Amino acid sequence: MKKQLKATAMSFPAPVFIVATYNEDGSADAMNAAWGGVCGAVPPCIQVSLNTGRKTRENILRTGCFTINIGGEDLMAVSDYFGLVSGKKEDKLARAGITVTRSAHVDAPILDQYPLSFECRMSDTKEVGPHLMVIGEIKGISAEESILDENGSISVEKLAPIGLDPVGHQYIAFREVVGHAYVEGKKYLQK
Repeated sequence: MKKQLKATAMSFPAPVFIVATYNEDGSADAMNAAWGGVCGAVPPCIQVSLNTGRKTRENILRTGCFTINIGGEDLMAVSDYFGLVSGKKEDKLARAGITVTRSAHVDAPILDQYPLSFECRMSDTKEVGPHLMVIGEIKGISAEESILDENGSISVEKLAPIGLDPVGHQYIAFREVVGHAYVEGKKYLQK
């Protein structure tokens, strides 16, 4: 029997999106955003929701651009740190030893140590309570060769991204394939 729980904002797992932008002075900043996901295919779009007062939110509204960077367990502590401290108070990237490269597609930094980066241009926004849902059209994807399979596609096993358990406040590793989309459910199709 299912038990009714208090309505709260959560999803399992939540992503660990490291959103990077440029500050007014041209320096780079990054934050950990767990509220986001894919929201469109044509054109390819991804969204993140950012709370009021976040430097990243201000930067996106000013520049219209951002990157979403994804890493694995090796970047867990850095990714967590990016969610603990405001870029208004310190240079988080310098303290964490993260370097950046300017995106070739948008006015935003790519975090060099993160193996996967989505380069986005803001296409729309929507206020949802104190959060601003920012929709970004993906203009480019930068991926380290080490996370690509033999066909040049991103391999989730090689990327081994982490996700967030929003209730237990734990990071979860994704390493194992348990089935194949568009295949496993075929046993329920009528013959």
